[in-house]
Amino acid sequence: MKKILLSVTLLLSLTMLVGCANDTTMIEHIYFQGEHTYWQGLHMYIPAESVTPTGSRLFIINNSSELYFGFGEPFNIEKYVNGSWEQVPFIDDVFWTMPLFIIEPMTTTRGGNLSWEHMHGQLQPGQYRIMRNFMEYDRYYSTPRRERGMPHANLYATFVITE
Repeated sequence: MKKILLSVTLLLSLTMLVGCANDTTMIEHIYFQGEHTYWQGLHMYIPAESVTPTGSRLFIINNSSELYFGFGEPFNIEKYVNGSWEQVPFIDDVFWTMPLFIIEPMTTTRGGNLSWEHMHGQLQPGQYRIMRNFMEYDRYYSTPRRERGMPHANLYATFVITE
């Protein structure tokens, strides 16, 4: 189903690009949401040496020369089980504060020292991924683009617990 949806999205995107050959900004206004490792020059990763059963470091890289991106504190952890990704259950209620962090063009930032022990306890050995939502952000306009129907996406960074 995901392959069909991706194919249809790509076909529609190409159709829009061909139809708007003189409007090079059209691609910026296509709404994307789904699973991404890279998105519009944005990438996040977890250094393998930083991973423990209770947390890790996270880095976010913006290789775009002009786009600003916003993100918040919330993140989800999923475990790869029997060929699919499953949400790691919470051990208690979780709440997030909602600051907005901005990553400027052509910069790398630490997405924080993530600690999930209070949310999930110690993770058992296996392959995991962290998901965080990002949105394009216009620093001169007070409302995030997401609230104006602009592109946003979930980015994933995988890691392995070996202990």
